[in-house]
Amino acid sequence: MYLSYKTLQELIAKSKRVSPRELAELLTMSVMEVESVKSEAEKFDNMVVGLVTEVSGHPNADKLKLAKVDIGSKKVEIVCGGVNLVEGMKVAMALPGAMVRWHGEGEFAPLESAPIRGVKSNGMACAAAELGLSDSHALEYGIMDLSYLKAKPGVPLADALGKDDLVIEVDNKSITHRPDLWGHLGVARELAALWGTELKMPDLADLEIGNKGLKVAIKNSDLCSRYLSVVLSGIKIGPSPDWLKNKVEALGMRSINNIIDAANYVMLEIGQPLHTFDLQKLASPEIIVRQAKSGETIKTLDGVVRKLSSDMLVIADAKGPIALAGVMGGQSSEVSSDTTSLIVESATFDAINIRQTAMNFGLRSEASARFEKALDPNMAEIGIKRFVAVMQEINKSIKVESDLIDAYPKSPKAVVIEVSASWINERLGTQIKGSEIKSILESLGFNVIARSEATKQSQEIAAHLGKLGARNDN
Repeated sequence: MYLSYKTLQELIAKSKRVSPRELAELLTMSVMEVESVKSEAEKFDNMVVGLVTEVSGHPNADKLKLAKVDIGSKKVEIVCGGVNLVEGMKVAMALPGAMVRWHGEGEFAPLESAPIRGVKSNGMACAAAELGLSDSHALEYGIMDLSYLKAKPGVPLADALGKDDLVIEVDNKSITHRPDLWGHLGVARELAALWGTELKMPDLADLEIGNKGLKVAIKNSDLCSRYLSVVLSGIKIGPSPDWLKNKVEALGMRSINNIIDAANYVMLEIGQPLHTFDLQKLASPEIIVRQAKSGETIKTLDGVVRKLSSDMLVIADAKGPIALAGVMGGQSSEVSSDTTSLIVESATFDAINIRQTAMNFGLRSEASARFEKALDPNMAEIGIKRFVAVMQEINKSIKVESDLIDAYPKSPKAVVIEVSASWINERLGTQIKGSEIKSILESLGFNVIARSEATKQSQEIAAHLGKLGARNDN
């Protein structure tokens, strides 16, 4: 799993500025095993924003151009084949020493000053693919046009594009028992506790729980303990804004469109997977969470028709399955460029059932990996409210057309464990005061109630920690 240092900082009230090595050591010794911390900006070394000041024809090649480019400290002359290169255009300038892929193909190799058809080129105005950027950064003719940026000539390209994050790679095996750590929010909670500061919740939409505008029916509450849904209108499918693209791409996911990127971002930030359905493609505004009928089929988003068995959980409308619950959506309800209204799903599914279905079809995904860890049902509500807030930030014209439907047939009872400061200290080999233990536990989300002035205290288990339900006296 990958974590964004920027996102962690955003979720901590008073975050400490530490070096990548210090952060990796702190997380490894206290929370999870960190495999590496890498700077996003490294792959953009020797690359800057350039301003094209002059363009002329190449004396020895009709399809090539000569251009003078202002890179801040000086002007350099380059040879370029981009047909969209014009004076006044800002470009991504790779200078000698930069690692690029020629024409977006092959391995990255260092750029050198070299003659091209008899004229020396001292750099390269790059296409997105030549820098390893996604297609969302490319233009019809290839050369990246950065004229929309306010960045001045000479500004490092990583800074101008917002590609300056630190990416932390975590060993997934070290967090298999911690469902709360499969999102930035849980890791930020741990860091805030370690640094003695507070967790800063991201913006959440103010949604009213009710039953207007949409119906949800859960047929098996053992396999789906909670299902939240809401209808959004005013949807316009398109590219994501740069900040959102940068967030998902930094964490190893491909930017697809504003809806999918927003859902993926919330999953990575909060740890709660989401799914969206095109409302107009459903038989009616009604969601049915049920077990599949034996022999029933669904064509999933990857175009494969899959035969279902009765032990699999599906999301259905009145006509039939529209998604494999927690694993993959169906093509019949897929969001497309024509989508104008969405039904948003945020649910809590049975961990074992999701794992069995995913393994049966060989469809392990970022979403199923999280559901398999037994997610906290409370995160489903936070996740859907966060998604709506992100969508409203992206598109101010989006409207909430229904109540927040919260089907929650089996709300779990709080688990209470009684411990004492002496019991904790005996097992840790420490001498921590009861008041400090109380403060630490509260910072991690526990509801701690002191039973007396002595060392005993009751703790209501923090739900985000998963199935933690008994004191271990071994």
